[in-house]
Amino acid sequence: CFLPAKPVGLKTREGTGEDALDKRVTAESNFLGSLFGVEPLVLILDDGEERPVLAAPGAVAFRLGWLKERWNSDDNRAATVAFWIAHEWAHVLQEQRGLKLPGISRELHADVLAGWYLGKRNFATLGSGPDLDPAFAASLFAEEDPFTNERFEHGKASERAYAVAEGFNLFRKDKLPLDKA
Repeated sequence: CFLPAKPVGLKTREGTGEDALDKRVTAESNFLGSLFGVEPLVLILDDGEERPVLAAPGAVAFRLGWLKERWNSDDNRAATVAFWIAHEWAHVLQEQRGLKLPGISRELHADVLAGWYLGKRNFATLGSGPDLDPAFAASLFAEEDPFTNERFEHGKASERAYAVAEGFNLFRKDKLPLDKA
C-alpha cells in the first residue's frame, strides 16, 4: 500500500525485539537498497497502528505484530519477510521513477518486482528446483486482510500470486534486469 505522504503521528519503535528478525530486516533492506537504488527509512509501527504495512515517499513501515506473525508463521519465514519488504520497497521505487499506475496495477507491479527480488535472492524455490514454489506464492495472500483485498485495489489473491511468479521468472528464467521487470 502506498500513501502519498508519510502519515503524521505514527507510533514507532526501535527494532522488533527479536534479534534474528531485526537482522533479516537489515539484511534485506541493505540488499534492496543496492539493487533498487532507493533507501527508504524503515519504521516498525506499534501494534496500535491500523495499517499492517505501508510505503510513503522515503519510508516503509511494518506493524510489529504483523511482521512477527509472518516471521513466526512457518519454515518459509525468511522468504516471506523478504517478499513483504521488497513489495514495499517496490512502491518507493515506483514513486521515485514517477510510475503512476492505476488501480490494482500499482500493487501487481510491486508484486512482480518483489517476485523478481525473490528470484535474485534465490529464495522461495523451497526445494522445487529453479521454480518458485506455487504453494508459497499462494500463501503470501491466503490471509484475509482488509488492507490487501479488492476493496483497496490490491487485487485477488490468485492475481497477486501469479504476479509474484511472473516476477520470479523474469529474473530466474529470462534473466531480465530490474529496469525491465
